[in-house]
Formats: sequence, structure tokens, C-alpha cells
Amino acid sequence: MTADHTSSTPPEEMTTVVVDLGRPPYDTPALELRGPLGPARLEAALDHLAADNPDAPVWRHRIDRLGHEHHALRLAADDVHTPGDAFPYGLLADLLTRSTPARPAPTLVPTPLQRELLADADALPGRHLAQLAWAWHGPLDSERFHTAWQSVVDHESVLRTAFDDSCEPLLVRHEHTDAEVLWLPHGTARWPDVLEDDRRRGIDPRRPGALRVTVLAGAPAPTPPAEPARVLLTYHHALLDDWSARLLLRAFYRAYLADGRLPGGERRPDLRDYVRWLRRQDTAPARDFWTRAVPPRTAAAWPARHTAPAPAGPVGRTRLRLSAAQTERLAAWAARWGSTESGALQAVWSLLLYRAGGARAAAPVRFSVTASGRGIPFEGAPRMPAALSTAWPLSVEVAPHSTVATLLSDLRDRILERSAYEWLSPGQIRSWTAPQHHAANGTHSPTGTEDGTHSPTGTEDGTHSPTGTEDGTHSPTGTEDGTHSPTGTEDGTHSPTGTEDGTHSPTGTEDGTRSPTGTEDGTRSPTGTEDGTRSPTGTEDGTRSPTGTEDGTRSPTGTEDGTRSPTGTEDGTRSPTGTEDGTRSPTGTEDGTLLVFENRFRDPDDLTAALAARGIRVEHPETLGTPTAFPLTLVAHHDGDEQLVLTAVHDRSRIADATDVLTHSALLLGELPYVADDSTTVADLLRLLPAADTTTTPASPPTPPTGAAHRADTRPHAQAQPPLLPLRAAADARAGTVCLLQTPHVPRARYDRLARAYQGPEAVILLRAVPGGPHARYTALRPLARAGRLLVLGGFSGGGSTAYEIARRIAAAGGRPPLTVLTGAATGADRLARLLETAAAQAGHPGRTG
Repeated sequence: MTADHTSSTPPEEMTTVVVDLGRPPYDTPALELRGPLGPARLEAALDHLAADNPDAPVWRHRIDRLGHEHHALRLAADDVHTPGDAFPYGLLADLLTRSTPARPAPTLVPTPLQRELLADADALPGRHLAQLAWAWHGPLDSERFHTAWQSVVDHESVLRTAFDDSCEPLLVRHEHTDAEVLWLPHGTARWPDVLEDDRRRGIDPRRPGALRVTVLAGAPAPTPPAEPARVLLTYHHALLDDWSARLLLRAFYRAYLADGRLPGGERRPDLRDYVRWLRRQDTAPARDFWTRAVPPRTAAAWPARHTAPAPAGPVGRTRLRLSAAQTERLAAWAARWGSTESGALQAVWSLLLYRAGGARAAAPVRFSVTASGRGIPFEGAPRMPAALSTAWPLSVEVAPHSTVATLLSDLRDRILERSAYEWLSPGQIRSWTAPQHHAANGTHSPTGTEDGTHSPTGTEDGTHSPTGTEDGTHSPTGTEDGTHSPTGTEDGTHSPTGTEDGTHSPTGTEDGTRSPTGTEDGTRSPTGTEDGTRSPTGTEDGTRSPTGTEDGTRSPTGTEDGTRSPTGTEDGTRSPTGTEDGTRSPTGTEDGTLLVFENRFRDPDDLTAALAARGIRVEHPETLGTPTAFPLTLVAHHDGDEQLVLTAVHDRSRIADATDVLTHSALLLGELPYVADDSTTVADLLRLLPAADTTTTPASPPTPPTGAAHRADTRPHAQAQPPLLPLRAAADARAGTVCLLQTPHVPRARYDRLARAYQGPEAVILLRAVPGGPHARYTALRPLARAGRLLVLGGFSGGGSTAYEIARRIAAAGGRPPLTVLTGAATGADRLARLLETAAAQAGHPGRTG
């Protein structure tokens, strides 16, 4: 990746400590120190131990330099009768790896939605990785192409923003990030292979550079027939939704036409302004509404009567298209009933859920729909690239003898009721719809704010401001960021209205015309979509977060010995769901489905004409089906030929093939304009489908993945889980085991990422914090220790004392004590994984020295 991975304030470099008890009789332990080690820090740690233990013997230390930032530390007591292992090596390791306060860095607390999406992606790798692809016909200047994208990155602060790796993730806004543009010459790869390789590579929201651009160059101009270039944008929904990607693409076109340069400085408003606005919102009306809008727990939620898991591949994609004529007829038919194509899709989905549920009388169904997050009274929301798209739970009663028109009307009314709450996250909604799992005052907020936002610096939007400006930057001009007008004009000029050209627009339309709905052409749109069509979801991306947790984990107790925490979790971490490990099922109690209907996004005519004047024609960009936390997501969008495209993205461990579900959806959508009139009932429409197969036993619930966001039983009284949790299987049956010790304040997802980053042949397990302290943990590990398979204990600062005591107990029982690797909580997963691999290789070597 070509992005600059350094923040405006470099992160503190952490010290890692490896504790080795040495050779039998294991009375001469040594510490191997990797990373910066100032004499003052070591002396301070030793003084701290001496002050806490005034009656202990005096210990002398010796440091041997082994290499750059690589030392060996040995200690010996003045009293020759004091055994060498009596020194509190574990506590010393904790002190040496403890983070020290760093100078302030410009940070921003993410929104509740962003925290949920990040936690979801940590638990389910590959989820919320989005791709937008299109074809480029005509000349393509590679240098101008790269320069234009760099200009967009410089202009949009969100593209220089990344999550940090702290326990409560913050957003770090970097001063500079290089645009990542990968250029593949013509003929070097097949386009399907490019897409698949890109998915496997993924994108890390913890690295600056929220967008990756890949170009597969077309055939040279003289080559007949002309073959277009293929362009792919890759991004993560925790930072950008699909609407944002299209906004950025439009900005890129303008930069490309302007010789690679966009006018003006950073765009405002941006996420900083949105967070400030979000913190001012009163959640009481929303809580009241959603408490009353709880979907029935017995509602049908799965559209297939039976499913079979498939072993091949975690994610499946199935796509089909309605013809342009079918799409046009469907839109006209839906408009007749005061609805839209998206409303028709919701009605069809409700019918499939009802049919699969096997009910004969009226019965409820439930699913989720997406909202763009831009139908909010925040100035500039439609033009701001950010992660705003959210998801709502939706439930409706389906009665076989009721008319289809009534079902459409019921769905429309439910969407309109929800339209005032596009700024809420799914986790906030869950906290109000599942009160038995939450405190009475809503979601858990470590800061006490109702929306879960946090301001460690005291500024309104949570950013750090060493200069006194609200965003932490120096502004000699008086504007909030020093580079651009706070009105949102692109060229930095003052616009009292917020329109891009400075003209007055009471409606927010770009040309200043009156639009009571917020549509760009001023037409009436009850939902605020740009083309005036009805979009009950308002979605552009359809993201979903299964976790409901807003910030990771929280430990008010700081216990390390596994004693019972008043929060209900075993390690003292905070669980807003009520489960003992703080995890949560993606829909709160059981699986469900998500409907995504992407808004139409048309480029202005002047932009299309300007590209054409240079001999360039770009096809309509299409999303490629983003995996979400739902086992089945149905995405609908219009392609460049105005055909309605349906894409099913499904978890193959839950449903092997979504072809039947997709085919039945398309069949009903195609037939609705012909058969559904004023008197057509739900039962009449269901007769169009093939007879349901009732002979097959429904599939058993899927096995929950090992990710932190899933758990089979989320009840507060669920039984405690075993102390040892496998995170990664051994690549070789003869390989040993690396055991990670769970530490308070460190989210469970950190251990999952660490296990995925580990590349050695050893198995990786997690030893939970259990009641009984080190003795209970040693008891859990004793079978592995006796078999000689336990090579390394690893973890973060705070677990050193427990790890050292476990190693001593193993040695006392006649086993070979494992090495202990301890590092600071801010150490990245990749770095710690490499350190663990080195320690495992050293521990497994018969000639290792103490």
C-alpha cells in the first residue's frame, strides 16, 4: 500500500518483554527487551517495585545489549539465599510495557454506527468491504488519473482518516496520505481475477487511505476492436458508504477534467461537523418510537423453507436483471398505488417470508431495510462523503385475504414513520427494542453522552485542539479549519446559504430552486431521493452492524484475576448486550435478512458532456454486492440501461444457493404489473410461485463463527463459556500452542485479529479471565503443559503477573515453562504476531538458552 501510515503525531513505540525462566531448576529468569528502553524508564519501574515492597531484598540488575533496541535484563539479589525466581518479573514486565502519555494528536471519536461497523468487520473478516466498478472508454492519461485522485484525497479529509488501534477506537486525521492507485497493464490479468484478488486483499480501516483504485488498462488505441479500461474502487463501509464512493467519483471526474486539480481546500462540512451535530440530537423521541416498534420475536424472518450449508467459500453472490421494459412497468404500477420499486420489493420479500414461515392465517414477518442517513436536517449531508448509511428493523403483518395494495400501503407507512431517525445506528435501536439486554437508559456510553460519542479533549465534536480551533488545526483566517469556508463551498468562497456556488437555496438544491423535498430537480419526493422516485430505504450501501457495541469493551474494575465483575462479564468488560463476553448476534436474537435499494445517482449533464468533449465515455458504475453481517442481503439497483438488478449476497454456511429466492423475487416483481389490481389478494399472488416443498426438514441453526460479534445464546443467564477458546488451528499436528491471555480493557476482537495475523504453524488459543485467578488459569492449561505442547504465553500489558505465575506453576509441576511475551496495548496485531512467531520458534528449538 502506498499510503503514508504515519499520523500527524507519531504513535508511541512500544516495548515488548519476553520472560524466560531459563533452564532447570528455573531459578535464573531473564527478560529479553525489544523496542526503546530508556534508563530512566527502567529505573522508574524498579523504584516502583522497591517502594511497593520495602521489606524485599535489594536486587541488582545488569543490561546486555544484543542489538539495536534489543537488550537482555538479568537481576540478582544481594542476599545469596534469595531464589532468583522470587523477583516479581511479571509485574516488572507490566510496568515496562505500560503506555505512557503521548503528546496530543488530532483525533475524533467515531460515531456509534462507525464503531459498530468496525467491530463487525473485526469479528467477520471481509464484511463491509465494498467495490464499485465501471468501464472507461476512450483515452486515459495515467499520470493525470493519479494526480486527480491525489487531489481528491487532499480535498476530502475522510480519505486521510483511519481508526487507531486503541481499546476504544478513535479516528485519526492524517495531514497527508498518498492516493493508492494500482495500474495493471492490458493483458496482465483477467477482470474476474482482479475482482477476486482485490476482495482477498481487503482494506484495513486502521490504515490511512480509505479508498483504493485499481485500473486494468484497455487495449492500445490501434487495436481493433477497442477494449475499454476497467476501473475498481475499493473501500470500507466503516469510513465510506456507497453514496460517498459515487460522490468521490464525481469529484475525481471534475479533477481529471481540470488537469488533475480540484479548486479550494478541504471540504466542509465533514465528519467533525456531523459528530458535533449528532451529539446535539435528543434521543428521547427516538427511544419512545423504537420501544413501541419492536418486531415480534415470533415473526417469520427467513425466505426459504429449507437451506443447506455449503463448504465452499464463506460468501456467495447471485445476480439477475429485469429487462428495461419490466423495470419501467414495475415503476409505473407501483406509482399507481403511491409506492415505488423499492416498496414493491419490500412487499415481495414480505410474501416470501410469509410463505416460508408456513402460516395459514395472518402472521407477522420481519426484515431490515437500509436508509441513506442523508435525509437528516444536517446541512450538506447529501454532499458529504462519510459512513452515514444505516439499517432499520421492519415488521409487517401479512394476511392471505388482504389485498396487495393494502400491504404496499402498510409498508409505506412504516417507512415514513422511521424516516425521522436516519441518524441512529442499528445498535442504538437494538438497545431500545431489547430492553431485557440493556440498561433502562439505552445504549452503553462510556462518556455518558446519549449517542455514545466521546470528547476526550472537551471540544464539541470530540477532536483534540492544541491550537484552540474546534478541529485542532491552526486557522489564521478565522475559518474553522483554516483552509476552507465553513459554508461548504468548494472554492473556499463565502456562501451564507451553503450552496456550492454561493447562491441562495432555501431547500439545499444545488441550483437554488425550491424543492420542498430536497430533490435536486425540485420535484416532489416523499423520501428525499434525488430523482424524485420513492425509496423507502433511501439506501446507497446497505451496511449492517451485528454487534451493537459502540466502542469495544469497558472494564470498570480493572481486575486481572478473573473475579466477578459487577457488569456481568467474566473479565470486567462492559457488555451492553448482557452476554458474559460482551458479544452479540447480528440481529439481536436470531438471524434475519437485509434489503438494500440503492438510490439512483446521475452525473450532471455538463460533466458527461465535458468528458465526451475529450473523447471519453464512462459507463454507469455498479456496486458488486457487499457482504454484511446478515446471512442474506438482497441488493437492488438500476444499471446504465435502466434495468433493475437484483443481487443476493449470502453466507454459504447458512444458505448454499440463493438462486431460488432470487428467482422467486424476480418472478413476482415481473408479474405484479400484470396480475395485481384493486382486488388481488396476497393468496392470489402466492399462487404464482411453484408449490412449496414441505418434505425437507428445515436446516438447523448455523454454527456461530469464532468472531467476537457472534454468540449462540445471548441471554443474560447463559452458562459461562469454557476458559479455553480456539482461535486458530495448528497447521501441523506436531506443532505446539500459543496461548493468549485475555486482559481487561482489551477488546476480544483484538485477539481475533492477532490470531489471523499469526503465520506460524502453531495453534492459537485464548485463555479467558476466569474466577479463581492464576490458579484457575493454570488448571485450564495443565493438560497442554503436561503434554509439552504449550510454547508461549502472550498478551498485553496488565497480564504479566498472571502469565509469570502460570509459568512458575508449570515449572514446579515438572513441565517446561513457556516463554511469556508481553507488550503494550497499542502494539499492532501484525507486530505482535511476528514477535510471537519468533518466541514460538525459540521455545520450540531444543537448543534454546535461558
